[in-house]
Amino acid sequence: MAQVFRGDDLATIEFCGSKRALWAQSDRMSAGGTLEELWKSGRQGNLCPLEQVRAIALRDAYTDLPGALPKSGGQAALLSAIAERVTKIGGGHPSKEAIRLLLERYDADPSGWYPGKSDQAKFGPSPVLNGAKRQCIAIAAMAAEPIGCSREYHQV
Repeated sequence: MAQVFRGDDLATIEFCGSKRALWAQSDRMSAGGTLEELWKSGRQGNLCPLEQVRAIALRDAYTDLPGALPKSGGQAALLSAIAERVTKIGGGHPSKEAIRLLLERYDADPSGWYPGKSDQAKFGPSPVLNGAKRQCIAIAAMAAEPIGCSREYHQV
């Protein structure tokens, strides 16, 4: 559980596990958004947090209730039934593979999964200049200095 102070108000967000998720949700709420928008928003073509939770709840219901799924088909029938009942942002249904990956991520997370949790290690694009390219530019700039050239990046 985390608490966020916005002016005179105190908002409590129960499913935040990291500072990044906490601030992302706090920013959306302080920008005039509603809790409904928070649960139903996301990138086009992805499952919103509400649909992610719905997929997990459907899996639990299907496995707990006898006779809820057809006896033939096994795991593929379960994934197909779940995929038919959840909707991506912008319309359409996710693939069985996408549902399988979501459920695996939920089951494998020891720190506690919550909707919208990202397991990415890095965010944003990779740097254009790696270490070797930076070193080449530095050597060229150092070599150009004695002949009167500027050592600014755009002139090297």
